[in-house]
Amino acid sequence: MLFELFGKYLIDNKKIDEDQYNKLEELYLSSRVKLGLIAVAERMLTQEQADEINAKQAIIDKKFGDIAIELGYLTAYHVSELLAKQGSSYMKMCQALSDLGIMNPQETEREFNAFVFELDGIEVINELKADDVDAYTSLYLPEKYSNYEVLMQIAVRTISRIVSNRIYVEKAEKVPAVSHKAISFQTMHGDKKVIFGMYSDDDAILKIAEGYAKFEFDQVDEDALDAVGEFINVINGLYATALSYNDSKVELDVPDYRLEERTVSAQSDLCLMPVVIEDKKVYLFASVN
Repeated sequence: MLFELFGKYLIDNKKIDEDQYNKLEELYLSSRVKLGLIAVAERMLTQEQADEINAKQAIIDKKFGDIAIELGYLTAYHVSELLAKQGSSYMKMCQALSDLGIMNPQETEREFNAFVFELDGIEVINELKADDVDAYTSLYLPEKYSNYEVLMQIAVRTISRIVSNRIYVEKAEKVPAVSHKAISFQTMHGDKKVIFGMYSDDDAILKIAEGYAKFEFDQVDEDALDAVGEFINVINGLYATALSYNDSKVELDVPDYRLEERTVSAQSDLCLMPVVIEDKKVYLFASVN
């Protein structure tokens, strides 16, 4: 999610163009971040020290971390920390931007901080750097700590785990109702009254159906919507479990799906959140009362 959202921010602010974004994506997906770049980004080394170690590597067959320890620039503990960060989404972004000569780690950090500030996410910047799906989901909801936050977090997190990790969210909004054809949703009753469902304007909903069922559907039909309904049931089951930890009990009704146009509303406004899955947009909607 970090790559897609930060990448869009860089495009919108004319720091990169579409062609550079595509090249970044290719590098990002295949890159393993260099220890020196991480050390500079984390301010464990200066750029000059990292360059010195890289120069020594050209004539000495030793690892970057081993040379840094020998020179007294890093301790073994610091090197182990850096190794743990090599899979960091933020660091992979730094690496890709640096490899393409677009910006150095310090410039990337400045742009990322501006991106986070625009999101009003300074308090969770470490979570955003770690590509924490829950943190991004919360920041894109209409208001923080709302009654549907946990449900939406579970939904987006489950999509990321089961359907595809190539996703990002867009700004959510409150709406009085949703009206569409090919909607799949489920209600829950008990200590809370809950509605959760999803739809798409085109065949994007097949991303959910196929990701869950591991089967390729030819079109949005009842079989595909049935698979979407089963996936929704998984999400709501996880949400019901989360509620039980706070002594709230709910029962799940049978998922409801139809191909014809219909309207779904609740006692209060619904939260409508777009989720882009591999360039296909699906709309999640939820209400918790």
